Amino acid sequence: MLAVLLALCTLTSIALPVVGEDLRQPVGQEVLAFLKSTRTGHALDDSGRLTRLRIEQRKDEVLEKVASYGVESIVIVGESSDASEVGLNLLPNVAGLKSLSLSNLSFKNFVSVVARLTSLEHLELHDVPIGDEGLRMIGKLRKLRSLKASRIRMSTSGAEGLGDMQQLKALGIDPPGFTPAAIQRIAGLTNLEALTLDNSGATDKDLEVLNGHPTLALVSLENTRATPAGAGELKDSLTSPNAYVVGTSDPKLLEFLDARNVEHAEDNQGRVRSLTIGPGTDVVAVLERVRPIDALAEFNCPRLTASGMKLLPKASNLESVSLWDCDAAQLPAESFVHLAALPKLRSLRIWYPGDVEEVLGGLRDANSLRSVTIDTPRLTARGVAYLAEFPALTWLDLQNVQITPGGAKALGKLRNLKQLGVWDSQLGDEGLAAIGTLQGLKTLDLMGTAATPQGLASLHGLSKLQEFRLAHTMPSEATFRWLVSLQDLKLLLLEKMPLTDRDLEYFHGHPRLGIVILDNTRVSESGATALKESLTSDAEVTLLEDESYTTQPDDSPPQ
Repeated sequence: MLAVLLALCTLTSIALPVVGEDLRQPVGQEVLAFLKSTRTGHALDDSGRLTRLRIEQRKDEVLEKVASYGVESIVIVGESSDASEVGLNLLPNVAGLKSLSLSNLSFKNFVSVVARLTSLEHLELHDVPIGDEGLRMIGKLRKLRSLKASRIRMSTSGAEGLGDMQQLKALGIDPPGFTPAAIQRIAGLTNLEALTLDNSGATDKDLEVLNGHPTLALVSLENTRATPAGAGELKDSLTSPNAYVVGTSDPKLLEFLDARNVEHAEDNQGRVRSLTIGPGTDVVAVLERVRPIDALAEFNCPRLTASGMKLLPKASNLESVSLWDCDAAQLPAESFVHLAALPKLRSLRIWYPGDVEEVLGGLRDANSLRSVTIDTPRLTARGVAYLAEFPALTWLDLQNVQITPGGAKALGKLRNLKQLGVWDSQLGDEGLAAIGTLQGLKTLDLMGTAATPQGLASLHGLSKLQEFRLAHTMPSEATFRWLVSLQDLKLLLLEKMPLTDRDLEYFHGHPRLGIVILDNTRVSESGATALKESLTSDAEVTLLEDESYTTQPDDSPPQ
């Protein structure tokens, strides 16, 4: 039967598929049973037609069985002894074949087979000796959009075949297929969007010919001789707005960081973008070793010293700095003036036991600061006044802070705030009254901060809140009604208070409330379920209990 089929293919012309026409046919149970018996991986569409085959054994038999039914994608892997010239010659006769992957196969008639794969759109070749003639023949497949060829030999003559593949959108080649002639031809592919040169000997000079390519958007250079600087120059030259050049990390630098347990992340050019330095690590040595330092955007470090702080302005693109366990003796407040020299600094988190007001005073020129988190013993009106001088500040978190009465009253000066958190801090009713004047607030977090019902009443003028968190203080009926009136409220957290199922009825049917957290309250599971069912379909209501906590018998805050 196979010989007859081959003879017919040779003596008659095979009709080519019409563009857009699917010539595949549904397969029956007999074919499926056969594929299962040969351990051939396969997938079907909703109509019972083959979409994918992965053939690892009895390859000739499988190809003969499915040729007339057709399949979109075929992967053939394994030793060549299990695939004969006869079986592979059937490939052009497989209806609907658009994607082909061949690994570890060798056959003499490759070129003539490739010439007949006229509908092929994707081709992968791994350890398949195609030669220069085969590569030139591949270049004539006008529907081919993607080619990946690894460990194929290619001379300058063969590389010329790449220049004929003007329709290619994705190309990957690696040694010994990479040659200077190949990169010249690749540069002339005007529709190419993705190029993989992993494991090749590509250098910065080789990449220069790709500069300014009109369509190239992704270049992968894993394990090449290209440097981050060369990759950066290529990326900057590409016209695609979302261009990426990946895989040029400095292996010695990464080894240096890993040996010191420094957590790090790289950008799409392989440059270190983020550092998290653990206790006991020589911070100065790390900062002096990281190159290019101006690629660093995020820096997290405990017990930073004054000498380390002096190096941070070199990281001119830093956007986020987090410093904890600071020692005021090793890092005096005046050292923070170096952070003000960072033009892109947007987020600052500091745990500082010293005079935080001197710290904030030294940062007055940090005009790009949007978010500040402070964990410090004391904050006065002077410190809040410094915070009010940051023109872009919209997010403020105060943690474990004793806020003086003057400082609490001064919070009303922070007119641009959108998010305010006052965690485990002494605030008082005066502070709540000042917060109540911040009409732009969208998030207010009072976790662990004692508040009275009278103080909470000062907040009732806030109409734009989307998130509200409160613990220990039982809201009054007036506060419940205010919360319900917040039409944009999406998250509500009420913890460690004698809240009951009846109190939750205020919120039944709220139009936007999607997350409600009721940990350590008197709410029952049925009460939580009733609330959930009354809200939007994807709403979440959580109810957890800490046995170490007992709700207060009245509305007073815990002592």
